[in-house]
Amino acid sequence: MHPSNRERTAVRVATRHPAPAGGRRTSSNRRSGRPRRPGPVRRVLTLVTTVVLAVGALVVGGGTASADPTASEWQRLRQCESGDNYTINTGNGYYGAYQFDLSTWRSVGGTGYPHQASRATQDALALKLWQQRGWSPWTCASILGLGTSTVAPPPPALPTPPRGSVDAVAVSELSATVSGWAYDPDVADRSIDVHVYVNGRAQAVPTDRDRSDVNAVFGITGRHGYSVDVTLTAGKNTVCVYAIGTVRDNNTLLSCRDVVAVVPPRGSWDGAAVDGQRASLSGWAFDPSASGESIETHVYVNGKGYAFRADQARADVNAVFGIPGRHGFSVSVPLSGGANEVCVFAIGRSAGNNLLIGCRTLQGVAPVVPPRGSWDGAAVDGLTASLSGWTFDPSASGDSIETHVYVNGKGYGFRADQARNDVNAVFGISGRHGFSVRVPLSMGPNEVCVFGIGRSAGNNTLIGCRTVQGVVPPRGAIDAVTRSGNNAVVSGWTFDPMASGDSIETHVYVNGSGYGFRADQARADVNAVFGISGRHGFSITVPLSAGNNNVCVFGIGKVPNNNTLIGCRDVRR
Repeated sequence: MHPSNRERTAVRVATRHPAPAGGRRTSSNRRSGRPRRPGPVRRVLTLVTTVVLAVGALVVGGGTASADPTASEWQRLRQCESGDNYTINTGNGYYGAYQFDLSTWRSVGGTGYPHQASRATQDALALKLWQQRGWSPWTCASILGLGTSTVAPPPPALPTPPRGSVDAVAVSELSATVSGWAYDPDVADRSIDVHVYVNGRAQAVPTDRDRSDVNAVFGITGRHGYSVDVTLTAGKNTVCVYAIGTVRDNNTLLSCRDVVAVVPPRGSWDGAAVDGQRASLSGWAFDPSASGESIETHVYVNGKGYAFRADQARADVNAVFGIPGRHGFSVSVPLSGGANEVCVFAIGRSAGNNLLIGCRTLQGVAPVVPPRGSWDGAAVDGLTASLSGWTFDPSASGDSIETHVYVNGKGYGFRADQARNDVNAVFGISGRHGFSVRVPLSMGPNEVCVFGIGRSAGNNTLIGCRTVQGVVPPRGAIDAVTRSGNNAVVSGWTFDPMASGDSIETHVYVNGSGYGFRADQARADVNAVFGISGRHGFSITVPLSAGNNNVCVFGIGKVPNNNTLIGCRDVRR
């Protein structure tokens, strides 16, 4: 890259290497050999200078008397030096309209920076320097012929400065893509270079990309677009772009921008252990820009966020990355039943500087809700029990489920698939959930238990257990009913199989009027036939009414309401 136009043509004001008496400054008067960034664009300006300069006789460059320079001479000098810009500061060590360096500025009484002084102050101190040394401090004076002719030649024609734009500086972590366009109006059909500076370090880039939009706007041809990736450092970076004209030192500053580069956090999701409806997640995360500090970790489960701090010891991470601090995390988050989308983020110290560590699908186990149900009733008929009720599984409330009935440990399976609109209305469910089942009983007490069987394996509910009596009715016979005067003699036998060694009562009803007796007479024949013991015979005398009489005999069992009609006979008196 070549130095700027100012650095090539303008004479810098300097106290070192004064010009020899009576002559121009030699090449040794100019500073050279140090790299310089492209200087400002010089433009031909029409400016009426209103500086009032003192007039007097001076001894200049070895005693030759001369009048003070005219306003026109000063304006030409400023135009050559700085483009007549009193506030210019390109960063090359020379300032203001007359391009003073600081040592020369201060040698003539200036304070602060020349480009920050008023126009009047800059004009007055330039005159003061001229009164001390004539035109020798300014090479532009020699170029313009100041002091050698009463009629100054016109300034040399200046090239048209390049035009261009920085469209974007797109930052991505520690790099940026700089793009835009530039062209030189003097050779508008040719591509030129742009120089991209990042924190003072330059990179030359050709404008060799098609930009038909630019061509259309300016009515030019050729390729004038550029795009280049540059490296940034963490934190603030200054990016400046110059368009470099085809004529040496004809350069234009297109733009300078400050951009911030961030280094994203680093991290790892090491493991996930699911227990029912919770997941335990472990891993580590840290922000390289503050590697000694613990940062936050955000976990999202199906879009819902949970914040934790990665502040557990992870000596392995510290050793691998050569960092201090505590950067591990081990957190527990809730899951829903079924598939869950779980994502873990490391949250950097700078706003928006976050890293997606990873996403996984974790299966949460739905909570097991046991079946609900009720055993409404049990009706016993001898050695059979009729059971009724309802049951359903809340996790599949529209489906009918099985009902298991255990009688003294022996199981019987049925489906609860009968309509129970009352149950549906109470619980707000659909389907058929009633049951009405018959199970066999053993004689005597039976332990009967009813279970609702859920859809998930092992998800069963004990609806209830009851003791249900299995009843065998008494047995018996009427052997004879014989009239004896106004009475009848009724004889026979009866016993209760559930207590076959005991004598039971016998009730005789004559036309609805009852008489109670005990069947406690010996009947060896009955014992022999049924293989029982005890006394089970009866012979009962009961009164008769005139006319026809209906005589009925009942065996009364040991269990309440376990009675048997042995028989009925008609007898006339």
